[in-house]
Amino acid sequence: MALEGNGHMLKACLERLVPAYKANRGYISANFEGALTDKGTKALELLGNGELRVDDAASLLTAVSAQANIMKTDEFEKRTSEIEKPKG
Repeated sequence: MALEGNGHMLKACLERLVPAYKANRGYISANFEGALTDKGTKALELLGNGELRVDDAASLLTAVSAQANIMKTDEFEKRTSEIEKPKG
């Protein structure tokens, strides 16, 4: 059917023969030290300078956000355990 000009079958055949393009993910060699806001700012700077692709910047910002949530949860647990300690 693909040879007869059926576009859908041709596409299905090509998708089986030629694998989908996947971007080559490399490593980012940048200084991400400092506070979480500094790390987020650095990711945006790299994006603005063209040194980082949009999807990579989004991944970095998601990681920074996840780290912030981990830190909030950790701080909450510490404060809760201090409040719940028996006084005596």
